[in-house]
Amino acid sequence: MVEWLAIWGISAVSVFRPILEDIAKDVTKDAAKSYVGKCFKNVFSVIYKEPLTKATGQALKELLQLIEDELIRADIEEERLKGWVPDVKQFVHQASVRDSIAALFLQSDYYLDPKIFMAAWQQLDYPLPIPEGFSWPYVAKRFAAKVVAIRESSTELQDTFASLAQAQNSQALQELAGLPPEFNLETYREALVERYGTVDLASLDTTGAYYEVRLWSVFVAQSVRECHEYDPQLLEIPKDQLRRLVEAGELDAAQLAESEKLHDERRQSYINQPTKPVQEVTDDGGIARQVILGDPGSGKSSLLRYLALQWARINDANKRYTQPLPLLIELREYHRWQCPSHKGFLKYLHEASNWHRLNQQTLKHLLEQPSRVVLLLDGLDEVF
Repeated sequence: MVEWLAIWGISAVSVFRPILEDIAKDVTKDAAKSYVGKCFKNVFSVIYKEPLTKATGQALKELLQLIEDELIRADIEEERLKGWVPDVKQFVHQASVRDSIAALFLQSDYYLDPKIFMAAWQQLDYPLPIPEGFSWPYVAKRFAAKVVAIRESSTELQDTFASLAQAQNSQALQELAGLPPEFNLETYREALVERYGTVDLASLDTTGAYYEVRLWSVFVAQSVRECHEYDPQLLEIPKDQLRRLVEAGELDAAQLAESEKLHDERRQSYINQPTKPVQEVTDDGGIARQVILGDPGSGKSSLLRYLALQWARINDANKRYTQPLPLLIELREYHRWQCPSHKGFLKYLHEASNWHRLNQQTLKHLLEQPSRVVLLLDGLDEVF
């Protein structure tokens, strides 16, 4: 909570500070259900949680400061201002006020009609009478200018609101991309980030602390070699077991020697292959029909998650709708899934307790289109 108040630039002596403290607490608990989430409604996404929270908090701070200044200018003594806190809190939580904040950020040509603020105040439960000299037109005009300044204050906020404004008008894009009208690609995109956006630290001892590390901020692409005849992950019989088989006469010593020689040659051929960054391989002609092998902990799962998140983090909705949709299936969970008959990926994605929020009809529609979906299967070895 304190962190958000600091980011919003809240003064410790501001009379309306308690209003922002409550909003900061709600954001910390659940941003989607907080004031920020209610402001931006359908376009809210965890991908933009931080810039949206930053912008909304700063805008509210400016609005509250303007109201406080106008009350003082209208001869409301400072010691009496605390009595206005309940009404002002109700006012900023009015749906029309929240909608106007979102509109100012998302629509560059939006005009904030002072009547919106006047009507919002009149709809409060037994509000204090607005003093003579208090000007809602002045508050509305100055507030609109403040929001524009906040929106343009950083490249991050500019990109965020440009992307969200684009998402608001995405139905035509969905139709061009061959998606069913009811399919909400933004919801799926958000689900991807919720599921895979943070690094899994469950294997580390984090007792007494909470860490949230974004995968895309720490991911380092691995190096890979192309496999031909040699498979570095081929299941091998331990040397002592081979010796026992030879001694028992169940394995011919000459055949064993020849097999080991061939194995060494293939292994050397594999080692002689040049290494290259894995992203160079996955970006070269797509990632269809590729199998990536590696030791436990080498980052195979992180790589697949990173590839899925690359799509989710494309800000340009036009570009995102034209890119193959990543479907990441964890084979360990698929294997555990209890299905009475006809087990399959499409049925699993529709019926199992999943995070992706896609239905079978949508998936079938997508899978029937060439190059519309890329299937990422994680953990083939865990199935066995």
